[in-house]
Amino acid sequence: MYKIINALIDIVTGFRISSGLTAILQMDHWSREQIVADQESKFKKLSEIASRSTYYRPFRGRKLEEYPVLKRDILKENYDSIRTNIRKPYAVHHTSGSTSSPISFMLSREMLLAKRLSHQKMLHWFGLTREAPELKIGGVHTSLFTTIYYLLKNKRYVNSFQVSRERSAKLISKYNRFKPQILYGYPSSINHLICFAEANGITLHSPRLIVTHAENLYKEMAENIQATFPEANIVNQYWASEANIGVSCPEGRVHIDEDTVICEVINEDERGVGDLLVTNLYSFDFPLIRYQVGDRVKLSGEECPCGRKSRVIEHIEGRVIDYIDLPDGRQIPVTSIYLSQFSENIVSYQLIYYKKEALWEFLYIPLDEALPIQEDDIREHVNANYGLSVKFTKIDEIKYTKGGKFKKMIVMD
Repeated sequence: MYKIINALIDIVTGFRISSGLTAILQMDHWSREQIVADQESKFKKLSEIASRSTYYRPFRGRKLEEYPVLKRDILKENYDSIRTNIRKPYAVHHTSGSTSSPISFMLSREMLLAKRLSHQKMLHWFGLTREAPELKIGGVHTSLFTTIYYLLKNKRYVNSFQVSRERSAKLISKYNRFKPQILYGYPSSINHLICFAEANGITLHSPRLIVTHAENLYKEMAENIQATFPEANIVNQYWASEANIGVSCPEGRVHIDEDTVICEVINEDERGVGDLLVTNLYSFDFPLIRYQVGDRVKLSGEECPCGRKSRVIEHIEGRVIDYIDLPDGRQIPVTSIYLSQFSENIVSYQLIYYKKEALWEFLYIPLDEALPIQEDDIREHVNANYGLSVKFTKIDEIKYTKGGKFKKMIVMD
């Protein structure tokens, strides 16, 4: 039934998922030379279309590396001149602004189709189809229309704002009744449900595949998810609002979606970690060429054991603004802050960093409000490793960003 419904939806929307999936799966067997040639051909088309915009007209016919780096502030200042005006855009998309100021850009039909195909490609890699039961946790507010849409596709959607202590029991009951093969969502929300279930002695149905996206998959979250679902594969779907960048294969390596984007790394440090630039090869209405997404990554020079020749992102360090400056002059990534060894009686926590006071405020949700947490151990660890003092605040619920995402640390100047 769901195959028939999906086929009808494809006809109505004009998105040919099945034929498109067949085409991009062929790249799994391509040589490196074939992939590069395909990218060059697609960039030539994008460059020609981009020259219809005032901003990119002077760069017509130039090589990719001769185009300027497109930073967020430049994009904002030149929003109207970047538009190609070749047609009415499919949609205007607004980023969540969870890690920097929000921006708007125009989404082409081709960009949206590329994202959908990337997701289906990942499912195919793990032996699943688009009809497999899937529960999604994301930042989109639900409506009657979206609820019916997901029901017809054998999916269920939960807004991340609903993943609170008060609603968790109801959501877990819904999850266990539905028994999804795919659990897809923000890692913080998945982790919260796991912690709630454990604290209340509830056994969770084990999915075949867990797909995390949008947020950093912090080490303690990854360990907790894997320990709860040891038989499940955990996939990192590394996307930005502006492009589907990559997705991890069964070997656990993040392959760049090179049928859709070209990735470059500039300003590399001694470890080879640098600023990621993304060129979306289907951004025809609002060209995103050498766009600096804000992440710092390291590309691998080795081929993946899975046999695919697409380039691999070896390390994702996070966004530039996800670094914090310590009183002793060190600058450390938020992803390196690891406090799970002190997580006894803690469902979830968030840090507020007051730079002027050299203070972390440790906000936490306890499993059992009658029991203490390891305040002395946490205080000693933070002082010894980061040179900061700590104050503790018990809360009922973690505050999420406007897009429904979790931020491990909030910096207050």
